[in-house]
Amino acid sequence: MATPSTDHPATDVAAVDVDVGQASSSAAVSFSDGPFTVILLDGDRDIFRMDLVNEGFAGGIRAAAALFDSTRTWLKTQRVVARRLRWDTPIFCYVFLNRVGLGNFLELADMIDSFEVVQAFIRGFVNSPYPFYMMDTADQGQSADKQIHREVIIRSGHKLN
Repeated sequence: MATPSTDHPATDVAAVDVDVGQASSSAAVSFSDGPFTVILLDGDRDIFRMDLVNEGFAGGIRAAAALFDSTRTWLKTQRVVARRLRWDTPIFCYVFLNRVGLGNFLELADMIDSFEVVQAFIRGFVNSPYPFYMMDTADQGQSADKQIHREVIIRSGHKLN
């Protein structure tokens, strides 16, 4: 197996146990309830720690918890920089990926044992107690980064260069 990537600090943090009470309170909040934080990730490569991916369902839940905790910690540190930024806003995450393409890439690179491991990881991530989602872009014929640009334009009205 290959060594996990270190290019993505928010997804390379140490795995933590899920605090369901803390997570459930943010999952019950909708976009219309006020300020919130949205994470948009391009999941077409090996952005998650491979040890977590290889844990399948449990690894997906642990990855979601680690991403939530690292984002919450980052927001707390940024509050000093931007006083209006609230660290306790609800956190939503959308990972855009080509599920089959990602599974094939990781399998060919000998980073996972089988495609089923990726499937189980995705199920764990989206079934965590956090409002985190993985969107398969394969049917739209677009790469994940193009889908992210599309979402930013739709949601905010701002175009990315």
